[in-house]
Amino acid sequence: MHNASHILQLVRDFLLGLPKRIISKEFLIFLFFLALSAIFWLLMSLNGTYEKEYPVALRLTGVPRNAVITGPLEDTVYVTIRDKGFQLLAYSTSKSIQPVSVPFSAYAQKDTGHGNVPIGDIKASIYLQLFKSSKITQFKPGKLDFYFNFGLSKVVPVRMAGTVVPGESYYLSKVEFWPEKVTVYANRHLLDKVHSVSTENLYITNFSDTLYRMVSLKSIR
Repeated sequence: MHNASHILQLVRDFLLGLPKRIISKEFLIFLFFLALSAIFWLLMSLNGTYEKEYPVALRLTGVPRNAVITGPLEDTVYVTIRDKGFQLLAYSTSKSIQPVSVPFSAYAQKDTGHGNVPIGDIKASIYLQLFKSSKITQFKPGKLDFYFNFGLSKVVPVRMAGTVVPGESYYLSKVEFWPEKVTVYANRHLLDKVHSVSTENLYITNFSDTLYRMVSLKSIR
């Protein structure tokens, strides 16, 4: 109300500051009906049905201290909501959608080291925050899961992937890595299959001197 009074005062001061020959009864009536029509147009627009996408944060909670998250859960999902413009405007302003908590214990399968979070459960948590008239029409991503273990690890060597070809009359004498080995965390079944970790594909050709490159390791799901 204070802001509205301040705006009215500014408009009044502006009109009073105009030359009196400009201000007339007809001009004030015109301004009144112009403002009135703008308000009616806004009300009609907001009364229509629309769709809008909103980000919703996810929080994996209750993770045990001895658990290592090797494949994290998505930290944000995107929901498209259909409703009247008034309600959608509320979600964008005062009624913002709060983060959704995902309890670790409810979805973690300790024997496989994998947790699968049903999309329906996240939708149900979001619906609790929405107006009854709102409907979720789209949800992204289409799958939510995470991987973890309880400290099982294995040290394996690093191997290069890609093509490295020196220039004519030169040869590649050796390739060294710093570090030479890395620690992989996974469940026992997966650790038995991992014997080395490769770099992202590296393509270098026609070189004639020692090269140093910062490279990433190829991710393992």
